[in-house]
Amino acid sequence: KILNEQILLYRNEAGEMVATSNTCPHRFAPLHLGKVVDGTIECPYHGLRFNGEGRCVYNPDGDGRIPAGARLKSYPITERLGAAWIWMGDPAKVDLAMIPDFEFLDDPAYRTVKGVLHVRANYRYINDNLMGEAHLHMVHHDSLACDMVRRFNVDKAILSVSSVDLNRSLLCTLLPQVGSVQQAMIDIAQTVIVVADNSKFDRTALCVIAPLSEVDYIVTDTGTAPAAEELPDDIKRKFVFA
Repeated sequence: KILNEQILLYRNEAGEMVATSNTCPHRFAPLHLGKVVDGTIECPYHGLRFNGEGRCVYNPDGDGRIPAGARLKSYPITERLGAAWIWMGDPAKVDLAMIPDFEFLDDPAYRTVKGVLHVRANYRYINDNLMGEAHLHMVHHDSLACDMVRRFNVDKAILSVSSVDLNRSLLCTLLPQVGSVQQAMIDIAQTVIVVADNSKFDRTALCVIAPLSEVDYIVTDTGTAPAAEELPDDIKRKFVFA
């Protein structure tokens, strides 16, 4: 369900992803309970079949006449960067250039970890949460809280119509003293570093926040290295919230 519309996703004979409405216009059966037949979706109630454009192309009953109103709503959809991107608006206005450039998701040098967190709140509250790190000492006091987050320096800020680019750094700081979190921050590119309790690190983060763009997202390019040592580009981690 996207924007209060029930969406059916399946692959046609060519392996391409198809997105249509999920309700048969004949007797309103849920099409996800049907099956894919020769690249079409077959209704589980009376056997009408619909192609990827939403047109009914087969009627098994009577003389096989196609009902005039037997049509599904179809949605433009494409696959890129390991995700399916669906356009819910006017199909005539779809623009693939609106898809953000997360090129590193296709980079074999990175290992992508995916997940979904369902939050029962308006999406703007999630923007507010991710943009503001001042809450970490209160909400995540036993995991992420440390002076690293509270004392970040903003080296550069670029404002545009739809986004905010922040280049932040913090030099010679202690990592959070929680085993799993600490190791996650230094176990970069599958390289394990043994860290003493008083070891200090330099940390950088380039954060692009686009809450007003066509696709709402936040991208963080972050890296950690022992204090006073150069931070190589190839051990940076990238995080995407979209």
